[in-house]
Amino acid sequence: MIRLFRPQIEQLLRHRDEIINKAHIERPDDDVLEDRDLEITGYLPINVDCWLETLRAQLARLI
Repeated sequence: MIRLFRPQIEQLLRHRDEIINKAHIERPDDDVLEDRDLEITGYLPINVDCWLETLRAQLARLI
């Protein structure tokens, strides 16, 4: 599952880092990593069947 959804995981990690960096810039004296409002910085709904269809279609174009 990690390999299958690597692009989405990478996107979520980049988004998380942007949110935390922005919070740190806005509130440099606060420990933003302890801020419970930043506990969940984003989410992406996933659909395994749709993602597999997308990957298969891309693979078919390469063959």
